[in-house]
Amino acid sequence: MSQTPRNSWQSDPVDAEVGRRIRMQRQMNRMSQSDLGRQLGVSFQQVQKYENGRNRVSASRLQQLTAIFGVPVAYFFKDAGQAVSLLQGHDAYLGTFVATAQGRELNTAFRKIASLALRKQIASLVEVVAEEGHVEEESTPRD
Repeated sequence: MSQTPRNSWQSDPVDAEVGRRIRMQRQMNRMSQSDLGRQLGVSFQQVQKYENGRNRVSASRLQQLTAIFGVPVAYFFKDAGQAVSLLQGHDAYLGTFVATAQGRELNTAFRKIASLALRKQIASLVEVVAEEGHVEEESTPRD
């Protein structure tokens, strides 16, 4: 399998996706880069490098992250190729939204709803409200 050569400053798309998921989990858990760095035994600068895909996350580090965030290893790779292509298009807004305070609050509350049927009803309600134009469109989500 031939790989396209990259400049030294370019991260691999999978490494970038893993980093994005680390950032998302850190923010959803209301942790600073320093907090996560302390738990991992690294500097906040190293956490930044993981999050922007500049440094690859080793298997042992990934195992630490799964314990800290309470997610399976597969979370960091689940549909990684598809997620990378989606992030390059219109759906990049989703990652940006989840990085906002409102996005984190909504996600945290939504995950607490045990009933799948109720989750579907809430999602349908939000879609109807959005379609009826009751939601003001923002160019960028605000914290």
